[in-house]
Amino acid sequence: MLDKNSPIPLYSQLKDLIVEKIKNEANEYLRKELLKLNSRKVKYYDEKSPKDILNEEKEYLIKLMPSYDTARTCELRVNKYSVVSIDENKYSFSR
Repeated sequence: MLDKNSPIPLYSQLKDLIVEKIKNEANEYLRKELLKLNSRKVKYYDEKSPKDILNEEKEYLIKLMPSYDTARTCELRVNKYSVVSIDENKYSFSR
């Protein structure tokens, strides 16, 4: 691992290396388990695996999700009662 002439790594460097190795091992284990689960045939789906069903349905999926405007930006003024009016609705807030 370390030879005589190499500098001794700091504790934080060793900790980071160990944490990174554990993450990689956990991700690899999870990937293998998910592949195993998704390849297992299910009797409720005519002995098809979830992977097979996904491949059958891929042609019906939307290629990219369309973008939706989820917000509207506007400049408003707060009145002396700490109320803002938007589209005839009134919203208050406390300081």
